[in-house]
Amino acid sequence: MEIVEYNKVHSDKIINFLKEAHKNINKELNLNGIDSDLTALDTEYGQLGAGFWCVINNSQIIGTMGLRPFIENGIKYIELRRLYVDPIWQNRGVGSQLLDFAINFSKLNGYKAIRTTTSFDRTVIIYLLQKRHFYQIQKYRKSSADLFYELTLEPKYKGFYQNLDNSFRQGELYFKNTLILNPVENVPDNKILEPCSTYLHGLYNTDSIRNNEQKIDSKIQFSGRDAISADINKIYHEWSSLLGGEAVSMRLLSGLHAHTVVFMGITSIGDHVVILPEVAGGHMATKAILQRLGLIVHELVVDYEMKKVDAEASLKLIEEYSPKVIFIDRSEGLVYEDFSWLKKINAYKIFDASQYLTNIISNDYTNPFSWGFDMILSTLHKNLPGPQRAMICAKSKDENWTLIRSAISTYVSNMHVFSIYSAGIILKDYEALKALSKNMIANTVSLENELEKMNIPIVRMVSNELHTHHLWILAKSKKEAFKWYLDFERLGLLVNYRKLPYNLGYGLRLGLSAATNCGLCIGDIPKLAEIIAKVIKYGYSENLKLLCEEFILRVKRKDYGK
Repeated sequence: MEIVEYNKVHSDKIINFLKEAHKNINKELNLNGIDSDLTALDTEYGQLGAGFWCVINNSQIIGTMGLRPFIENGIKYIELRRLYVDPIWQNRGVGSQLLDFAINFSKLNGYKAIRTTTSFDRTVIIYLLQKRHFYQIQKYRKSSADLFYELTLEPKYKGFYQNLDNSFRQGELYFKNTLILNPVENVPDNKILEPCSTYLHGLYNTDSIRNNEQKIDSKIQFSGRDAISADINKIYHEWSSLLGGEAVSMRLLSGLHAHTVVFMGITSIGDHVVILPEVAGGHMATKAILQRLGLIVHELVVDYEMKKVDAEASLKLIEEYSPKVIFIDRSEGLVYEDFSWLKKINAYKIFDASQYLTNIISNDYTNPFSWGFDMILSTLHKNLPGPQRAMICAKSKDENWTLIRSAISTYVSNMHVFSIYSAGIILKDYEALKALSKNMIANTVSLENELEKMNIPIVRMVSNELHTHHLWILAKSKKEAFKWYLDFERLGLLVNYRKLPYNLGYGLRLGLSAATNCGLCIGDIPKLAEIIAKVIKYGYSENLKLLCEEFILRVKRKDYGK
């Protein structure tokens, strides 16, 4: 089967084929009238930028198509005509090949748009046209056709898209050849993210399972969603069981989104709340969010010498203000600080586990519920290599949980179920997550010890509590810290420049969750420490760049075992 120009086929064969084609659609060919172009193919289709083609199979015509230019309001168009396929050959890709041929020919010859006509009963042609983004327009010439279509050949955002796509591809290659040492990022497995590119993307759904009577009483329902709601609740059940709570919701999109909605649900303007201050590793946005909600915010007292919360002084503060909520949002830390001293406090206690989730579900860290917390709030994409999603888990389905569920229903319109499926799929690798928990901590402790031997200005905690996967390097100034940051970036080691807690000054924050998940093992730590130490002491060099590139390839296991 091949597409050939009309002048390679006898004109009688073309006319006979088109006569039969018209009979198949209950029409007659009028060669002395509207179909006279077929008796003058050279004149009508033989000029530059036009053409007429036949599809030939075993010397027989099985399809035809013509293209000829015309001008309207000063704009040069090309018109697609005589697109017919033998009924025996329909639904076998012949029409698609002809249409794609026409589009490519028109683009190569500099046309801005293609126009064509068809009839209501030619549903296959209509389908092919719409699949290629033809759209209906007003009648543009005298014709007995029912429908008139146009395809724009120069998309408005073509250049923008090409630039964006090129940037995306370059970025993808860049991240393949770098190692993430940023503690708030992770690299989930592609299998986990598979639901993000399926039918689930864009569907509206609820996580409430309702019977028909409940559906009738609701304000709005979307059909065909019962199975999805059932799956979501299975995922909720597994996560609540894993964390030791009674209820889970994953309708919230990010950590700060969860902070906002939860507090909007359980507090009122003027309520007192107590939070972990930013200077002790609390999130830098928490206080501003809660104050904007009209809450009176108090901060736990900090012991700067011990680099931890002063429990005794903080208990006195709590006793003085009787807060409705206590929120421990530890966005960074060198140790997994013990907050069991809050257990007997009569307040709703929330613990943000975003930086510790893998370690908690692996039972390597104490579960905050055993410290008396009422809710665990967490993202699934930082310490855990999961989808970008927030999760809240309540210890019990109490009055506050009811209020939070109501707030979620009010303030969250679409729950984006695709990433909730991803949160379920990640549990297939629970044993791998347990290994990740132990390995990331072992790697961090080892790296800290190696850097200390090399006289790198790391920050040590005075406390003997469990080490996190965070590691801090203290600079003498902002400029020095930022220079380190840029040098590491040039080498392909992606770190976090920031103001460190406890008024220490500026420096770098490293985290080994993502790197460990990508393949960093205890045997790699001495080489990593050597590279970090050279950057801190001597700065960037081309030799160090080569050394680092080789190291990253090795970590990602591209040459192990060879």
